[in-house]
Amino acid sequence: MASAAFDLQRFIADCRAARSDVRAVADIVRAAVAQPAAVRAALAAAGASDRVLYQDDEVTVLNVRIPAGYRTPPHDHVIWAVVGIYEGQEDNTFYRLDAGRPVPFETHSVCAPGVLTLDGATIHAIANPLASVTAGLHVYGGHLDDAPRSLWDPDTGARAPFTVDGATRITKRLMRQAAQ
Repeated sequence: MASAAFDLQRFIADCRAARSDVRAVADIVRAAVAQPAAVRAALAAAGASDRVLYQDDEVTVLNVRIPAGYRTPPHDHVIWAVVGIYEGQEDNTFYRLDAGRPVPFETHSVCAPGVLTLDGATIHAIANPLASVTAGLHVYGGHLDDAPRSLWDPDTGARAPFTVDGATRITKRLMRQAAQ
């Protein structure tokens, strides 16, 4: 029996309805990423290759495409997150703070189709170890752009407010270092 086609608007509505129950959101995301071809087709039809699919004060839904070799600095979200990988692999390194500096303590790979749930206190960095793009549906328990997030420079341990420019600057440095 063939599975039903992925309906992007239904997915968003279901995530919005379940927003107070992160486990329910994880189940919704898990069901979606289990049908990667249908997700890709629905996103292509909507012209949503890498963008915000929905955002309000209570939930943010993104389609995220992570380039080959991409690495981020350690950062937090301060709101819960459910990451569903429907193509590729996302490697997560988790950190705890020691005297204000991030110290790695655990790693976890999420391979398609897979789901990872993060609480608001999680500090992590992500990497795409593959030679191809990784793609995922990310759902956050709030307005991601308004969350008072932080990032940490992995070389100095310095904490700074999360900004796209700051994260991009550090990411470019990390990618140059990895290429050497």
